[in-house]
Amino acid sequence: MNLPDTSSPTPSAVSRGETAVKNLIHIVAKANQVHAKKLERFLMPLGADYFAFAGAFIDRVSAHLVEQGRTLDFAVECYLKMIADVTSEHVRFLRTGRYTSTSFDEVNKRVYGNPEVMSYYMHGLLLSQVLWAHHYKMMLFFEAGLARRSGAVKSYMEVGGGHGLFLAEAMRLIPKGESFTMVDISPASLQMAQEFVPADGRLTFTLADVFSHEVESKVDFITMGEVMEHVEDPVKLLARLRHFLKDTGRVFITTPTDSPAIDHIFHFKSADHIRQIIDEAGFAVDEELGLWAEDMPPELLAKYKVTLLYGAFLKSKA
Repeated sequence: MNLPDTSSPTPSAVSRGETAVKNLIHIVAKANQVHAKKLERFLMPLGADYFAFAGAFIDRVSAHLVEQGRTLDFAVECYLKMIADVTSEHVRFLRTGRYTSTSFDEVNKRVYGNPEVMSYYMHGLLLSQVLWAHHYKMMLFFEAGLARRSGAVKSYMEVGGGHGLFLAEAMRLIPKGESFTMVDISPASLQMAQEFVPADGRLTFTLADVFSHEVESKVDFITMGEVMEHVEDPVKLLARLRHFLKDTGRVFITTPTDSPAIDHIFHFKSADHIRQIIDEAGFAVDEELGLWAEDMPPELLAKYKVTLLYGAFLKSKA
């Protein structure tokens, strides 16, 4: 999926995008009016750049669904099912202070190895990229940071690429890239990414556990978006990336704090906690961004353990 550069969006692109977003919210409202009102409050003030992005994104998602014999209504149904899961998990989390899942084997059997669960979960996550303001803003952070570093990137790897959006954007932003690889442990994720990302002779999809995966030569850049919370030992996972990375290479990661979900295992308690993991894994932060999932006063963010989405560009410590 190649989205256009929206630095100077045309009025027609903005208008089409605003209409597409309103239509998507209307579909949500048919099943959940309360959530639709929340989306309106968060999304409509984002402005022209967002609407241009959203219009192109929704068009591509719709085309992808048509290829599968499905409609946007199906994707919204998946999204709302995912939202129900998140709400249920968060209520339990506020009561117990713990995530439901405690081991990767448990999550692998219950989620990653279950095609039905993965189907609605991945389609739901895909829509969250345009319906959650903090996901959209993190994508902008990734795009801007990768664009600044793209001149030094010839080889790119994505670990746990999910639906493939970041991979597709990386291919657009690194025009001189010679190889792009997505490594994922989930067959469902790989299948969705293969369907969603345009075919390209430079692109390879690999079904593998990153701890057993090997490469012929090290890469210039690695992206690992919202993966660290899915493992029991994020230090070990993050440190493993150094096995694939050139000494001068860079890594982009995202991971959330206080974010219970059906497949989350490791509980990051704060941005400082994440930075500690980064340091223990042998990396230093080059650039970072934190985005709250809700718009609340600071005291309520803490009281209700609202999720902070943390993103950072990393380099190996000298």
